[in-house]
Amino acid sequence: MAANPPAALADGATITLNAASQANPWYTVTLGGNRTLNVSGMVAGGNYKLFVRQPASGGPDTLALGTGCTWIYDPLRWSTTANSTDLLAWWYDGTSCWVVQATINGPVSEGTPAASAATNFGTAISSTNLIVSVPVTAVYNVGGSMYVSTAGAGCSSATNSATVTWAWTDATGTAQTVTGPLVSVTGNGTLGATTVSGPLSIVAETGTAISYTVASTLGSTGCSTTPKYTAQLKAFN
Repeated sequence: MAANPPAALADGATITLNAASQANPWYTVTLGGNRTLNVSGMVAGGNYKLFVRQPASGGPDTLALGTGCTWIYDPLRWSTTANSTDLLAWWYDGTSCWVVQATINGPVSEGTPAASAATNFGTAISSTNLIVSVPVTAVYNVGGSMYVSTAGAGCSSATNSATVTWAWTDATGTAQTVTGPLVSVTGNGTLGATTVSGPLSIVAETGTAISYTVASTLGSTGCSTTPKYTAQLKAFN
């Protein structure tokens, strides 16, 4: 016997899911904007599944949980790439909906991979937004690498370093910082010498930025060519 296909829900500002007293139905919806899900007709002890698809263009969109039960869930994290799909599943105990969420299409990337310009050791990089506006309060993983993109010439044997500092606002509205990665070389350094860090897990508040700065020192003297570093960074959840 062929399995029943998922029932397609109508998109709208409010998406209505009426389970019609079924205990184990499954559904699908393609978002056309930021939406709210209202549920009804569920059976105590029932398991419910909703495949949430991002639009082909114009997203990314989010789905908030509305009326019909008391939702028990961790912060929701929706995929941000076109046509990607997330699974929202819950068990209904007669009062509460106990939610789990899975990202079917892999990690959710936020922002653009940030590769800084090749920068002289001893020159800082000022505050740069990796994510301008966090889409939802949730755990984000930040990390990347620092590497020597130009080897020096004629540099004395001393330490040259560059260190990334991440900055964000947590769920309480408190500004936070953490350092990493760091690249440290002696004298001219070696082209391609790399330090990788992360992912570092942080909780960032919706609507705020995740940014980074780089502090750098040039301990060497006498350089005819100053060694350069590049930061390549990313955020995902």
